[in-house]
Amino acid sequence: MRRPVFALALVALFSCLTLFAAAPAASLPTRLIVMKGVSEEAMAPFLSTSERMVWDRQTGTLVADVPDVVLPALPEGTVTGVCGGIEPFSAALAEEFPGFILGTPVGERYVTKQPAALVKPSSARQRPAAPSLERAEDICLSENFETTPIWTENGGLWWHYQGGQPDNAVGDYFWLDTNCDHFDGGWDCEAIMGGTIGQTLPCEAYYDYNTDSWLEFAPWITCLYGAPGAYLDFYGKLYTQTGLDYFYYVVSVDGQHYIGYQISGSLYSTWYDFNQNLRAWTGLGDLTTVPQFALAFVFQSGRNIPQSFVGWGVRLDKITINTTSLSIASVTKMGNPFRLSISGGGFLPGAQIYINGVRTPGVAYKSGSLMIAKGGAALKAMCPAGQPVCVTVVNPNGGTTPCYMYSR
Repeated sequence: MRRPVFALALVALFSCLTLFAAAPAASLPTRLIVMKGVSEEAMAPFLSTSERMVWDRQTGTLVADVPDVVLPALPEGTVTGVCGGIEPFSAALAEEFPGFILGTPVGERYVTKQPAALVKPSSARQRPAAPSLERAEDICLSENFETTPIWTENGGLWWHYQGGQPDNAVGDYFWLDTNCDHFDGGWDCEAIMGGTIGQTLPCEAYYDYNTDSWLEFAPWITCLYGAPGAYLDFYGKLYTQTGLDYFYYVVSVDGQHYIGYQISGSLYSTWYDFNQNLRAWTGLGDLTTVPQFALAFVFQSGRNIPQSFVGWGVRLDKITINTTSLSIASVTKMGNPFRLSISGGGFLPGAQIYINGVRTPGVAYKSGSLMIAKGGAALKAMCPAGQPVCVTVVNPNGGTTPCYMYSR
């Protein structure tokens, strides 16, 4: 395994003073990160965590704008930088990639990610009638394209259609389950393999001009509402031309206007794990506060595809939406100085620890399943020897664990 070499450049002097809880949904507080010599493997986590990103395959230079709330998901030691945002991000691009303009065709050298907004084509505005799903344990959507029926016309849960472009008739190309490739099992879903023309194509066939292929989960997604944490997780491959052809994953609260992310570039050597925090969705903020929303994946190609480029577009597999349960599983004493290790699930960045209703002197958030109560002698005094005390974790959104009785 290659060991990435990180060299951080602070490219702007801004102060990150805005707290996530107080920020407007469309403007999440972010941290600008510039790194050198980043391998493709080390770049992969930024595909999920960043609000916007550019990675240079030739030099390994990475410029990313990452929401503060998802910083704990990055590898330890990489979370440094200065206050981000659109203007600092643009300044960093100009500094690191002279002459590069985000959104212009640049072949396969760069991989990009940025916020995006789409409007569902007028020919497909009405959502098909299908029941909403109830939360089943901690998984409320799970699809690996192994079991039929998959498509709504056959009684399944997915809707695939083409928006229609000037040079391709509606229905020429759309998503279809295939056995050309897969992350697990034997089947995946590919953006151009369905439709009157697409279904005639062999594996590895390259996409046409002006494709507008939509894959949408037909039921409204209602299972996140009130959950302490939630993630959209899927595996994907891309073989596209940067700045011309885009893969989108987007959500909508009205079934017509979609907001989310667009990714462009060639990422075909391995299956990438996209794990997007649904409590920090671009333009919408915390989706666990929304009673229902729609989810779609879209592939759109441009008009000026070079004859020498033979990309096959986008492949998806193992799509899930997972929620987390908020609870404490164990409390363990740590010494020198006195601390408490609290294991469980559903902990969010910014959570606090309470003992008998009193906040502990200090807290360290490690992950969604681990927190540390700190305070030395003051914390020890809150836990008298032989006397059970009630330990709770309270998330920034008010979610609180059941009382865990601890005695030292």
